[in-house]
Amino acid sequence: MDLIIKKRAHGKTCDLVLASARTGIPIVCFQTWVIEDRAKELGVTIPKPIAYKDFIARNVSPDSVYIDELEMFLLYAFSSRVECATISLDNE
Repeated sequence: MDLIIKKRAHGKTCDLVLASARTGIPIVCFQTWVIEDRAKELGVTIPKPIAYKDFIARNVSPDSVYIDELEMFLLYAFSSRVECATISLDNE
């Protein structure tokens, strides 16, 4: 898993949209129109974004996804603020 780590309003979503355009992997996000607008601004075609609620409800479940605003996704999924978490940077 790759991580895009930058300050707020420094291009994380743009990076994600460009990656989605290159790979065809859909983006899971809070508001799909934001991602669609960003793709339009960047002049790229991406798969249809998936709303957090639809992904969590398993209305849509692709093999791979990109998640925009992971902290917000975790809050939405667990209804609790996640204060600390671990992550492994390799797939082993």
